[in-house]
Amino acid sequence: PNFDPNAPGPRPGAANDVNFQQLFLEGEYAVDSRISVFGQLPLRWIQPQSFIPNTGGAFPNHSGPGDVRAGVKLGLVEAPESSVTAKLQIYVPTGDAQQGLGTDHASVEPAMLLHQNLSEVVTLESQIGVWLPIGGAAPLPTAADGHFSGRVFFYGIGPSFTIYDNNGVQFAPVVELVGWRVQSGNQTGPVADASGTNIVNLKIGGRFSAAAGSIYVGYGHALTDAAWYEDILRFEYRHSF
Repeated sequence: PNFDPNAPGPRPGAANDVNFQQLFLEGEYAVDSRISVFGQLPLRWIQPQSFIPNTGGAFPNHSGPGDVRAGVKLGLVEAPESSVTAKLQIYVPTGDAQQGLGTDHASVEPAMLLHQNLSEVVTLESQIGVWLPIGGAAPLPTAADGHFSGRVFFYGIGPSFTIYDNNGVQFAPVVELVGWRVQSGNQTGPVADASGTNIVNLKIGGRFSAAAGSIYVGYGHALTDAAWYEDILRFEYRHSF
């Protein structure tokens, strides 16, 4: 009675340890000095390492496109040393949920972004927002209401320190503290209400910038027992024109 054979997700079993990689291809276009639109195509590779006993057995590695994202940014405040931006992002369920590549439901994510120059060498960036799912799988086939998907409030703050700046070439170490608070929804193993779960990650890295491009390399680790992932390596390349 506690198993839904029609629930989205890889088959036949449920994994409790997964390695994964994601490649995000993103483009953003400035309509004018205050408004921009953007789109993002994620590509995902997942490799299950172990499975919850008595859930149906193992499933193989999967890969492919994930859920497409698109949105708009609106500059609310633009000052010499600071800026405040409103961001609205929409998730479209284009990824194959049966292979673990998508969520099988749409989502909306409003957020606020802050950029503040504290000095000639120190910059502070932060954000707050909420992830709002639309629909989702019920925790039990006979459940009257409730879904695995739920509201998630998120926040982050990250100072960077420019330690080298010469002829347009810069290098800046970055420290980020990122957190999430689950406000509704459920979790597996066994099925339980996930409301009130707090997840906090610490990330450290560095950004090298030159001309119209920049490269970021960083590492993140979960500080809380609850986690989306335990450890993550992130590589990023940006090009502006």
